Amino acid sequence: MRVAGKFVLFDMIKHTFLVCIAFMWHACNIPEEKTVPVMDDLQWLTGQWIGSPGEMRFHEVWERKHDTLMDGSGFARQGDSVVFSEMLSIARILDTLYYIARVGNQNNGEAVRFRIVTADSSGFVSVNPEHDFPKRIEYRHSGRYPNDSLTAIISGPGSGNETQTSEFRFTRNHEKD
Repeated sequence: MRVAGKFVLFDMIKHTFLVCIAFMWHACNIPEEKTVPVMDDLQWLTGQWIGSPGEMRFHEVWERKHDTLMDGSGFARQGDSVVFSEMLSIARILDTLYYIARVGNQNNGEAVRFRIVTADSSGFVSVNPEHDFPKRIEYRHSGRYPNDSLTAIISGPGSGNETQTSEFRFTRNHEKD
């Protein structure tokens, strides 16, 4: 009887070992989730975007140059006057994507980089904790071409301990300005 018990115990250990091996095999063959945003995640951004809150008319234009660079520009018009402009780009530097903004009369005309921490077909989030304002820039994409929309949200420290947030809504522009 003791001998039979040893065989049962051995069979249980053998089966447990085989189940563990099967789980490890399965775990090794699970495709790795994409953790680093890539330029293809942002293809939806290409084109012309326009928004008109009140008397201001905002424009952004994006063009994909190659696998590591998208160039863009943004400006705001009030009537016939351009009251704000910026040069934009999204660039892959080493293995990291950056949203890069250069506003002529800010930061001594120097470009400011925001590391893109998440990106997919519904938008992206970029951060720069060292920058005064904004510290976070988020683009949200909704809808489907040609009736899609874009919301740009910038946020950072405001007065006191409150977070200041500005939101800009755009629709895809199919006409040449």
